[in-house]
Amino acid sequence: MRDGGSPGASLEAANYAQVRKEAVAKGLITDPEIDAVLVRLDAPDFAVISPVMFTASGRRPALIAERSDRDLPSSKDRSPKGHLP
Repeated sequence: MRDGGSPGASLEAANYAQVRKEAVAKGLITDPEIDAVLVRLDAPDFAVISPVMFTASGRRPALIAERSDRDLPSSKDRSPKGHLP
């Protein structure tokens, strides 16, 4: 939950500013609608649910990694810039 005027709400406002021109040009939102959102994000009596984000990290066991790495194409079989075909 992000309260109006909080650092989280300021981040949301920065995100709107970053995509504003393109979003308006594509007809996804209007300038007055964005202005209204920005006013609310700064209001102390407003709260917005923040996006849910998950982060995970881990390592494959060495034996599994060794077997699966053998199945990868060699560097001569890869397309330019290291992307797989």
